[in-house]
Amino acid sequence: MSPTTSAMDRKVRRTLLFVGILLLIPVILAVRNYVASTRESKVLASTAPTDERLVVIDGDTMIVAPAALGQTMTSWLQSRKAKTITFELSDHSFQPNSATPSDLTKTRMNQVAALTKASPTLIIHVLEPAEFQSEAIERLDDQRALRLRDGLVARGVPKSRVVIEQEKEEQPAATSHLAVLLSK
Repeated sequence: MSPTTSAMDRKVRRTLLFVGILLLIPVILAVRNYVASTRESKVLASTAPTDERLVVIDGDTMIVAPAALGQTMTSWLQSRKAKTITFELSDHSFQPNSATPSDLTKTRMNQVAALTKASPTLIIHVLEPAEFQSEAIERLDDQRALRLRDGLVARGVPKSRVVIEQEKEEQPAATSHLAVLLSK
């Protein structure tokens, strides 16, 4: 084999490698776009990056923007199939290091109270995390759970329909935050 042929073979190999890479780029981008669109189709509403809500309806998990949660709860109540809906309360749900609910949480309590009045069989479960990072966080969550219950009762929900309990392992929304589970 002559030196000219060897150099030519290297050029051909490089060219073929370059063409192969160029052909793979659209395939990789198509797969990436498919994965992204699949993830987006499972999101119920557009989300705000600062305060999303993890929502679980009969075991199906989704992320909902706070502004869409009221409508999501109403749709759930009107559905005949779904039996439970759970949504978490984030760090933005209360004043920092306090049991005082934020304005958004007060709105959420009004919505939950209205749903409870519309459905005589609805039970509200205020779920505390199964594990806490510290005793101080556990005390604060206890206070917040009581504040939620008292706020719902003040809005006309019978105290017997508001239960404070610890999250169970089989509940899919187990988080490090308080959560509210509504059951029909």
